[in-house]
Amino acid sequence: MATLIEQCLRIVDALEDLVAQEAVALRDGEFSTLIALADRAAPLVDFLGATAGALSDRRLRERIMAVYTRRADGAAQLAEKIRANRVEMATTHATQRTVARIAPVYGRSLPTTRQLSAVG
Repeated sequence: MATLIEQCLRIVDALEDLVAQEAVALRDGEFSTLIALADRAAPLVDFLGATAGALSDRRLRERIMAVYTRRADGAAQLAEKIRANRVEMATTHATQRTVARIAPVYGRSLPTTRQLSAVG
């Protein structure tokens, strides 16, 4: 049976791979993939969180912190994309309201005036 350190090393390896996949999914805007990756990472993070106090290996702790930092950076990028999308949606809604307000003016037909034409 593997020792706790060996288990943690394998889990950190898997987390590093998942974090790399998350970065690609975030870059490509594949948000459903991000959700699936977060679901896969959750039990690994939970395990490391539960055992982190028992770990004395400095290099392992540094790798865990590096994973944490990369995930936090990804979360910040995602938050920025969400903010930008909200701003874009607000702008779109404002434009739709403006169009709805002025559309009736442009939709009415103007009274026609007869033009005289020379026949003859």
